[in-house]
Amino acid sequence: MEPRLFDYMISKHARVLSHIDALDQKIAQAIAANGLILSFVFNKMTSANSYFIFVVGMVLIISSIGLAFGAYKTKTILDDPKPEFFRNNKNSAKDLEEYIIDCLEHNKQVLNQKAGLFNISLLTSFVGLVCIVGGYYV
Repeated sequence: MEPRLFDYMISKHARVLSHIDALDQKIAQAIAANGLILSFVFNKMTSANSYFIFVVGMVLIISSIGLAFGAYKTKTILDDPKPEFFRNNKNSAKDLEEYIIDCLEHNKQVLNQKAGLFNISLLTSFVGLVCIVGGYYV
C-alpha cells in the first residue's frame, strides 16, 4: 500500500475515534441535563394543571435518559492492534492494513449507532419538555 494512503487511513481512524469521544461527551451532558430537568420539575407535579400530560412528559424524559445510557454504552470500539499482533512474526504490513480497515469500518458503525440513539434521545427529551410545560400550564 502506498504510504500516503496508509497515513490517510490512520488519520481517518483517529478522526472517527475523536468523533466517538466527542459524541460520548455530548451524551453525558444530555444525561446530566435531563437529570437536572427531572429534579427541577419533580416537585411541580402536584401543581400541574394537566397531571396526565405532565407525567407523560416526565416518563419521556426518563426514557430519554435510558436511551442516552444505551447510546453511551454501545459496542466497544476497536483501537490500535494489541502488542501481540506485532510479536507474531507471521503478520505482515498487509495484515495491518486489513486490521485498520476492519477497525475503521467497525468504529464507523459504532459511531452511527451511537448517533442514531442520541438523536432519538434528544427528540424524546424535547417532546418530554413540551409535555411537561404543556401539562403545567394547560
